[in-house]
This record gives sequence, structure tokens and C-alpha cells, in this order.
Amino acid sequence: MNHFPYSATRKELLGSTAKACLILIASLSLSSCSKTLIRSQSPDGKRTVRITEFCTFPDCLVYVTESNGWLTTSTLAQRRDCAVNFAHVAWSADSAVTAVFVDNSFCSDIMMGFDFIRHTNVSFTAVADLVRNSITQDYNLRPSDLAHYKGDPLAWAHYRNDGLSTPGMTAFKRRYNP
Repeated sequence: MNHFPYSATRKELLGSTAKACLILIASLSLSSCSKTLIRSQSPDGKRTVRITEFCTFPDCLVYVTESNGWLTTSTLAQRRDCAVNFAHVAWSADSAVTAVFVDNSFCSDIMMGFDFIRHTNVSFTAVADLVRNSITQDYNLRPSDLAHYKGDPLAWAHYRNDGLSTPGMTAFKRRYNP
């Protein structure tokens, strides 16, 4: 006896539900991606900091992780609902401290430092010059490139929410999204 008021049988309903679930899973897998934006190894080669973006339409998660060898990975920072415009990782010469700058359109920027010897966060103010010098060097910036930004490479890289790309955004996308 059919207890359903519809003409479909229980088996047919379960089959159509399973098909709908498979279609949903397939569409989500096609509309999601994971991409390492930056992989930066410390000068001594012992640590790696990665900035990874995991997107599912329409949102992206951004993770900053640190790995020390093959087995140890820890998350230093994460944000959700992001759109990365520019990202950079800088290291102290002795590999003890890293500085991370991630400029995001929709979520808050990641501006942080981390001391691997003391295993503590470091204020961005304390490591900002490390990032500034590294951006200037890595992107071969001249004083004339920074004149419009009062000489500050972070301002050169930072999106101003005006709908226009900055030179830093363009250079970053060219470098990391060929």
C-alpha cells in the first residue's frame, strides 16, 4: 500500500533526493577552490609561512599558517568573507620573526607579526618596517613609485575602497596569478 499522497513511490523519492544531493555536491565542488597565494620560507629554511585562500561561492576564507617541518602546522591568523587584494610575508634576518600583511576588500586586513623563539604574537607596529622594506625590495620600488603614497609601500599596496586597483594590487596579481 502506498502511504504517500503523491504518485511517486518511496524508492523513486529517495532516488530523486540522492540525485539532487549529488548535483548539489558537484556544483559546490566546482564552485570552490583552495589556492596557496604565498609560500614563504624563512632565511634559515626551517619554517614556512603560507597564505592560503579557500573559496566557496561567494565567500573566501584566508588562512595564515606556519609549518616547522613536515608534521607541525599551526594557524597564525584567519579571516572569513574575504577578497585578497595584496599579500606579503617578510622575515627577520635570523628567521626568529615573521611579519604578515594581507590587504582584504571585505574582511579586516591581516597585519601581524610572530616571534617563533618566544611563540608569541608581535604587534604589527613593531614589524611594519620589516614588511615595508621587504615590499620595496621584492617589487623593486623606487622613490618615484611611492611618491603618490607619501613614500609608504603599505599605502602603495593597500586598496582604498574606491573601486580602482592600486599599483600594488596589480603587481601582486601579475606576480601570483599569471
